[in-house]
Formats: sequence, C-alpha cells, structure tokens
Amino acid sequence: MKSFTQLSKELQEASNKSSERQRQKHEDGLSSAMVSAHRGDLSDAENKKRHKDLKNHVRKTGHGYVEIVGRYVERDDKTGKERQVTEKSLRIDAKGKQKKHHTELKTVAKSLGRRYNQDSIALVSKKRKSSLHGIKDNSWPKKGKRVPIGTFHKDPPKGEDYASYMSANQKKGFTFKKD
Repeated sequence: MKSFTQLSKELQEASNKSSERQRQKHEDGLSSAMVSAHRGDLSDAENKKRHKDLKNHVRKTGHGYVEIVGRYVERDDKTGKERQVTEKSLRIDAKGKQKKHHTELKTVAKSLGRRYNQDSIALVSKKRKSSLHGIKDNSWPKKGKRVPIGTFHKDPPKGEDYASYMSANQKKGFTFKKD
C-alpha cells in the first residue's frame, strides 16, 4: 500500500503534467473556451447542480473538457456591485485546429453561456487571438462585442484577479495578460 506522502507526490506530478498539457494545446493552436454555470447569487447546491448539467451538455456536443477553478470579478445583476468570485468552470477544447472547429466551439460556448446566464465566455486561441465575448446586453463586454484578453501565461502569481487553476491548485494555473 502506498503512503500518504507517495500518493501526494503522484497527485502533484499529475497536476504538473495536466497544466503543461493545457499550455501545449494552446501553443499547438487548439482553440478552447472557458464557460461556467455558476452565479454568485445562487446557493452552493444550485451551482453544483448547474455545473453537473453543464458537463452533461458539453459531453453531448462531443467536445472534450477539463475542469478548472476560475477567479474573476463578477458584477451582480441586481445591485451592480462587483465582487471577487471563485468558481468551478470548464475549459472546453475544439475538436480540431481548423477554422471550422474554432467556429463550432464558439457557437457551442456562447450557447452554453446564454443557457447559464453568464455575462461572457472566454475564447482562447493563439492563432485567432484570445478574447472575452459578451453575450448579455447589460454586461461587460456588451452582447456581440469582444475584448482581447492578451496572451497565455502559465502559473499566475497568487491572488491574481483573473486566473484559472487546475484542480484548485493555486500554483498550477494560467492567466491571460496584455504584454
């Protein structure tokens, strides 16, 4: 039987490989989208149910995904107040590197974002420039608008406002910054 230390070391190695795999997909030109079903004004139980539902919808489209934990600033629809949010999300991969796969992924991600009342979705592509795509009229960015989010950076500093992490590991993640 393996000791706790051995198991912990194996899990850390797996996390490192997963983070490196995500970076390599990006470098190789595979588009991805980041979508969440969570909303800050819902209960933990409701958000958990919505996340499970999101995973089922993505599987039905035939796309692969990786579960991530995202940190960002969310604006409350009712009060307009902003607050730091940490939530489960999915990084959904395109089926291939061609433009048609990127376009299909964008359509799927926007549809899922609307379904789960999100302000925007992130579409990540080295070839086509990573950006936030607005999907609601009263949000930022506005519906139909896109805002560049910069280039991929591995392992953001602790406490970064806008970042995503593999398996909630604060040391293994990624962010996008304007260089």
